[in-house]
Amino acid sequence: MDQKQQRQVNEAGEEFADVLKESHQSIADRPVSAQESVNSYMDCPDSMFSYYRGNLDEVQRRANQ
Repeated sequence: MDQKQQRQVNEAGEEFADVLKESHQSIADRPVSAQESVNSYMDCPDSMFSYYRGNLDEVQRRANQ
């Protein structure tokens, strides 16, 4: 194998390694972004319940006066 062919093989190997690395990184990043979505979903009901809980507390406070 001459030097040109060897260089082409090396470049192809490096490109393959880079693609493989990016693929693994993408897969590793998915749970992180899924957790951010879950956190947002869980914050929505929490905020609604907090609002109603605050109103209930105010009603109870007024009823006790």
